[in-house]
Amino acid sequence: MVTLVLLNGAAALAAILVAVAAPGQGGAAQLFFAAICAYFIVVHSAVLLAGLAGHLTVTGAAVLLAIAVALSAWLARHAPRQSAVPPAARAP
Repeated sequence: MVTLVLLNGAAALAAILVAVAAPGQGGAAQLFFAAICAYFIVVHSAVLLAGLAGHLTVTGAAVLLAIAVALSAWLARHAPRQSAVPPAARAP
């Protein structure tokens, strides 16, 4: 059970980091939607790749999720910074 929680936590962390780096005007709704979409893509891809590699085990999924977290952390760190305030709402 602990392993399941840790693997889901790693997938959620990767998804949130990807959502933070996603382009757009920002806002809670867009961040939440991007995080949910990224979560489904990360989990689906990790299980698919582990199965194709013939290592559909906890260790195989953990290795792929560790790679996903590292890549998403790099992406979030190198993403251009954006303002959370839409351009139309900024003072002239």
